[in-house]
Amino acid sequence: MPPPCMTVRPTATPTMVDDCRTRTVCIDYVNSCGIMYGTCVADCDPRPVPTPPPCPKTSTLISSVKAKTTP
Repeated sequence: MPPPCMTVRPTATPTMVDDCRTRTVCIDYVNSCGIMYGTCVADCDPRPVPTPPPCPKTSTLISSVKAKTTP
């Protein structure tokens, strides 16, 4: 007599639902005077745009000058 047949039922695979609220994206910006700022938000459209920080009233300008020497 053959052994009894065993019925194997497949297990259900969970369905993944793509939801932009479960993903985070970080955005970096630079304002008009070179100050970096940014934020991390949910990956949903439209994404909010943060307000840039104001430029300081006083700033230091750093420049470099290449001196030319004559022989």
